[in-house]
Amino acid sequence: MSYHLSIIDVLKACFFPLNTMLIVATIIIILAIINAGKRAYRDRGTPMFPRSIIVFLILLAVPMFLVGWEIGSGWQLKSDELLLKAPPSNVSINLKLTRMALVSASSQWASESKANGIAIPGITTGSFTLKNGKNAVVFSYLQTSEMIVLESEGSYYIINYPGVHKLYDELTSRGVKVGVD
Repeated sequence: MSYHLSIIDVLKACFFPLNTMLIVATIIIILAIINAGKRAYRDRGTPMFPRSIIVFLILLAVPMFLVGWEIGSGWQLKSDELLLKAPPSNVSINLKLTRMALVSASSQWASESKANGIAIPGITTGSFTLKNGKNAVVFSYLQTSEMIVLESEGSYYIINYPGVHKLYDELTSRGVKVGVD
């Protein structure tokens, strides 16, 4: 059993849920490029097309790097371990030494500040400080109302995605203890 993000999943997460600031920033950048091209054409009489293409490619490179970074993020269940890929963190969690809880996404276990990772509108991965002050590796894709909190050997892990209940049921059937401090 596993769940990994494809390029389509990552692109969908970049735009949904709609982020007003992302839309405004994109419109401003596009208008600035158009305005710069018009001004350069009027001032020098030469088209700004080659420079506009270069600027556009540079502006496109940053989001594409983030998209590429997130492809393959997710988790995979093996016999007695859960492999969690939440760039830049990749961890293996021994299920025999793990406790878990299914909690509300707005609880004290919600991420509050990023220590190392990526947080865009639909994807949150990496190391975060939680509202309760603990540090955790977080994988969240199109956040749902509930999430799984895992505690293993003093480290915390958060998993939140649309099929979180199936994972919780599978972990329960594999004997993972319920209850996290």
